[in-house]
Amino acid sequence: MSEKPVHVMYVDPNPNNRRLVKRELEYLGYIVHEIENGPELMASVNLASMSGIDLLLANPTGPFLSPTETLDRIREVYQNQFKIVALTGDITNISEHRATKFLGYDGYIPLPIGENFAEQVESYLHN
Repeated sequence: MSEKPVHVMYVDPNPNNRRLVKRELEYLGYIVHEIENGPELMASVNLASMSGIDLLLANPTGPFLSPTETLDRIREVYQNQFKIVALTGDITNISEHRATKFLGYDGYIPLPIGENFAEQVESYLHN
């Protein structure tokens, strides 16, 4: 019996980030769903097209409607069925503490992604 494929949704307005992260996640064997911005993410939430998602990686510095409003809506609809992790290169304004305590993310992975990216992603999938 084969394992269920892992679905990761990645939200980032930067096409270069999306291309790099998608390539790395696909190399790890994950199915990647790319989204460019907050309004597009909210449309996915409202259309229930996020069912089956195992992990949501999101750049909170992108043009979201409001990061906390978006996260609250996702949690309301999906009842914490998956972790939501900040993935951003803006280390001056978005620290791990701020991402988890004030913005409501379940964790934080800094960009650019490093050689421990696979372990970081795995830790959120299995905890």
